[in-house]
Amino acid sequence: MFSTLFTAALHIQLTIPWFRAEPWEIPIPGIGTLPIQPFGVLVATGVLLGARVAEVWGKHNGIAPEVVSDLIGHVMIVAFLCAYFLNAVFYHPERVAKIIEDPGMLLTREGYLGLSSYGGFLGATLGLLIWKWRRKHSMMVVGDGLVFAFPFGWLFGRTGCFVTHDHPGTPTSFFLGVEEYRVGMPPFVTRHDLGLYEVIWCAATIAILLLLAKKRRKAGFYIGLVPMMYAPIRFFLDFLRAVPADGGDVRYGGLTPGQWGSIALFLTGLAVFIVHRRLDFPVDKEIALETPSHPSPKKPGSKKPGKKRS
Repeated sequence: MFSTLFTAALHIQLTIPWFRAEPWEIPIPGIGTLPIQPFGVLVATGVLLGARVAEVWGKHNGIAPEVVSDLIGHVMIVAFLCAYFLNAVFYHPERVAKIIEDPGMLLTREGYLGLSSYGGFLGATLGLLIWKWRRKHSMMVVGDGLVFAFPFGWLFGRTGCFVTHDHPGTPTSFFLGVEEYRVGMPPFVTRHDLGLYEVIWCAATIAILLLLAKKRRKAGFYIGLVPMMYAPIRFFLDFLRAVPADGGDVRYGGLTPGQWGSIALFLTGLAVFIVHRRLDFPVDKEIALETPSHPSPKKPGSKKPGKKRS
């Protein structure tokens, strides 16, 4: 009896039914309706959560919250700009020529360029360098908190990708495949959804980082570690990405832009990790959590220095 049930269980195809999160139509009297995109809501939630985690991490490591917020502002602005425009350069170069001819396309639906994750990573790095140039503070000290917070925010961003199915994969019988994936031409088949797999990566990585955070780490630890954890996963997941005809990414030299970006990201993380192990980056007084208005408590038995007698 048990062998029969076991054999039957092996033949059960456990896949995810097709669904797509549609925009929420908010009625506005006298105007019409305002569509709220689930993807945008989830991305915004991820940004807010990531920022909050970075600030909490900063306090735990003796960094003033306003310093972390200042860095977040620099990084997020440049990251979103690069993610938007570099997405066209990496994935839709034909759109770039059209927009150069008619910049007004940027204000239309046809001119929407999408978002590139590695364009965002490149922009975040550029934003970090701009912040370093303007504020003269240590990137390794303050930037560590942002990279630690990255998987927390990325979890919601990739959930947005999953519920809108922006990253179709190749056909599969894997139990986490999505049935009748609406890409390409019918008949629709079960496919991998790469957004879902990165959600799983985020959950696992968050658990690991929370364990690592129980011990104080040298500045630069997370800037080096997290890219080395993400890049290999993204590199191999992109082998499961659908071909361009089915909504997948273009290939350059047999690899997707994300795979070339993964190679660069891993090498960058490795370089930072080596530097972090060899050098120390102390918290500057200008960015320290303790300020004159919040002096540190005096040690027991300490005395105020007396005035010198002339």
